[in-house]
Order: sequence, then C-alpha cells, then structure tokens
Amino acid sequence: KLLNFSPESVKESLENNNNIKIRNISKIDYKIFPTPRLILPNSSFVVGEGIFEVNNSELEIILNMGEILNFKTVDYKKLLIHQGSLEININNISKLLKNINKNKKKLIFKKNNIIFLYKENFFFEISDALINLKTPSKKKELTINGNFLNNKILIKLESKSKNKNNLTLKIPELDIETKVSFVKNNLGNINGF
Repeated sequence: KLLNFSPESVKESLENNNNIKIRNISKIDYKIFPTPRLILPNSSFVVGEGIFEVNNSELEIILNMGEILNFKTVDYKKLLIHQGSLEININNISKLLKNINKNKKKLIFKKNNIIFLYKENFFFEISDALINLKTPSKKKELTINGNFLNNKILIKLESKSKNKNNLTLKIPELDIETKVSFVKNNLGNINGF
C-alpha cells in the first residue's frame, strides 16, 4: 500500500474539520487518480451533536497533495459524500446554522436522499440531492438541489454573520420562489422578515 492512514487519524480529522462523528471504519480504500483520495465505503455518521445523521454512504476524502505522506494526520481539501440517506429533524435547523459557521472544509453530498423529520416523524423528502457546503472566509453557504414531489427544488442557506442568515427556496415548475432573512437578537430569539 502506498498510503497507510490509521482509522483513528481519519476519525479525528473528520471530527476536527467537519464535526463528523463516524461510527466505525471497516475499510479504507485508496485512489491516486484523478487526485489522491481515501474512500470509506458503507459509512454511517452523525454531524454535530445529532444535527443530522447519514447512513450507508460512501465518503471520499480528497487529500492535500503537500501533506499526503504525513500519515499521522489526514489533511484534506474537501469531503465528498455519495448516495446514502440523510435524516435531519426540523427542530435542529438552528444547530445546523451554527455548524455551518464552524465548518472548516468544503463538504459535498451527491445523490443523497434527505429526509426531514418533525418531532421524529416523517415530514418530507428531497431525493437525488446535491448538497454543497461552501466555507469562504466571510460568508458560509449551504445549497441543496434535488427533487421534491417530482419537481426540481433549490434551497440555499447563507450565514452572512453570526446573527444574520438568509434562506432562499425555489421550485420553478410550481412557480415558487421566496427569500427570508433571519436575525438573531441579543436574547437568542430569531426574527424573520
């Protein structure tokens, strides 16, 4: 094997950079092309303190070329999560906003099903979703593209500052488009307009 990263170093790096707590690592595959990467098949993990849960996905850790031979730590540029099922409780949306602000590495979900729960009951689902979490220095952004009731949907959540967020929802086939701004006051209450 050319690359030999320990499961412990992979777990530690995922938790430090993306607040991902992977349940177990049964196998680590390596691909050199098109860019060096670690692949963790059949992965299940939790993001944050139970913000959302992902089951049966494949994680691709795109490694930084300059640090590829440092086996003690896993230094990566971005994380790709393929397929699988993502469950998020609507009550955890405010926690999701905090997690976006803490995220250090780019995170992309491809061809995932997102199941939204309300009080642990099924609320709605977005299938074949592409989720992109960008982490530029000033503005953090979560974008979800997928299918909702056989219609294309776009959900964009922007964290402009610690206390201000914007939510955009578009379903073009149903002629739905809305933008809501949320501001958190000093008491921690959220107001939207």
